[in-house]
Amino acid sequence: MASTPLRGTTSAARRAALTGAAAAAALALSACTSSGGPGSAAGTPSAGASASGTAAATATATAPSGSAPAPTGSGSAADASALQADAQATTSAGSARMTLDETAQSGGKAVTIHGSGVTQLSGGGNGQFTLSTNGQSVQLRVLDKVVYELLPASVRSGTGGGKPWIKIDASKAGGGNTVSAPDASRQLGFLKGAKNVTEVGTETVGGVSTTHYLVRVDLSRNQGSLGGISLPSDVPVDVWADARHHIVQKKVTLSVSAKASSSAAPQQVSSVTTIHLGDFGTPVEVTAPPAGQTTDLTASVG
Repeated sequence: MASTPLRGTTSAARRAALTGAAAAAALALSACTSSGGPGSAAGTPSAGASASGTAAATATATAPSGSAPAPTGSGSAADASALQADAQATTSAGSARMTLDETAQSGGKAVTIHGSGVTQLSGGGNGQFTLSTNGQSVQLRVLDKVVYELLPASVRSGTGGGKPWIKIDASKAGGGNTVSAPDASRQLGFLKGAKNVTEVGTETVGGVSTTHYLVRVDLSRNQGSLGGISLPSDVPVDVWADARHHIVQKKVTLSVSAKASSSAAPQQVSSVTTIHLGDFGTPVEVTAPPAGQTTDLTASVG
């Protein structure tokens, strides 16, 4: 996969054959209970230009906001209540450092994505991040529902008009087709409404004793399909909470049938996405890039 160019910019990367599909499904369940904040849905790419895979790391396409994902099975009401309380306690911590690791595979090809940064755990999810794949990196900033991306030099002339930064204002982009950086507040929002939850046991994560929960979600019942992706009916979501009731790790394991375009044949895509949270209460100070160095692409994803 490293030698295969993927479409440049965060919104264009949603059409990538491998990582766009995996990210769309992986984060679909995180947006289902969300209202507001930067979100993403499959749609028309913003101004073209291609990068060698960098922007695919930011392709956090999500399902439309609305009804929560339907649970599968029954789980335990007591376990669900405990996890919901952990999610609320984590939100109350205000902010955290976050890392994200995703591995996606399809057709014998694989790609890995790594991200790290700081994020608010409530509100609009202000934060700043660095995401890397295929040997390149992008920087993202989220400030008051506006997503800023520092483009690799190789795509600036075609996408950013030669300027280093692009921005998309999620509050102005129409049709729900906006761009998202990693958003822990949305992830926590989903867990606050989780119903089918089973406590697995006690495990050590990063040297810390945690309680491991398994959440099972049926994405197909409410969402059906998303941008050429047939969403699965049984998605396992593993969550680990520490003794302070802070969620410190979440893992989503997916296998979906996806199309890179409307005319392409479907392909099976599997992915594992793991989010780590720590250093709760860390300061999150985000500033917008200089206006003269930023190209506004909001209209192109409207």
